[in-house]
Amino acid sequence: MAHTHALTFFVAKGMVDAGSGVDVPFAPASFRSLSRTIQLVRSDAGHLFSAIQHENPFAREARAHLLEALRNVHRELDAQPTEVGFPEEPPLAPPAALETGLPELQETRALIDQVDRELVELLARRAELAKRALKAKAQAGQPVPDPAREEAMLTARREWAAARGLEPDGVEAIFRAILRFSRRAQQNRG
Repeated sequence: MAHTHALTFFVAKGMVDAGSGVDVPFAPASFRSLSRTIQLVRSDAGHLFSAIQHENPFAREARAHLLEALRNVHRELDAQPTEVGFPEEPPLAPPAALETGLPELQETRALIDQVDRELVELLARRAELAKRALKAKAQAGQPVPDPAREEAMLTARREWAAARGLEPDGVEAIFRAILRFSRRAQQNRG
C-alpha cells in the first residue's frame, strides 16, 4: 500500500507537470482512471503530495524503482527498429482488468483493499489502546467492564454515522464487534 500510494501520486504529479490533459476526447479507459488521480493531484494544495512523498518511508525507494523501470522501457523502445516488416515480438497479454473491460472495477477493488488494510492497522492500534486502558484501570482499581462508557460510546458512534449519511444500526453493530475484539485483545495481553 505504501508503495502504490506514493507511486500513484508521483506518476500523477509527473503527468500534471508534463501538461497531460484530463478531458481528452477518445481517451482509453486506462487513461480515464489516471485522469481521476491527476484531478486529485491538481486540486491538492501541495501538502498532501509532499506528505505522501516525504513522510512515507517507502516512497523514495518506490520512486527510484519506478524511474529505473521507466528508463529501461525507454531504452528498449529506442533500441527497437521501426522499419515496416520487421518481425515483432508477440504482444504482452493485457492485464486482467483490460480483458474484462472493467478497469474501474479493478481500481475500485484495489482502493477497497487499501482501505481494508488501513482498517486492520487501526484495529491493531485500537487493540493496543484497549490493553493500555486495561492497565490504567487495574492501577486505579476500577472494574474492567464499563457498561455506561460502552453505551455512551455506541451512542456517539451512531451519531457520527448519521452525520456521515451511514446507517446507524449497521455502524453500531460494527462497533459492538470491535468492543468484543477489544475485550479479547485485553484478555490476550501477552
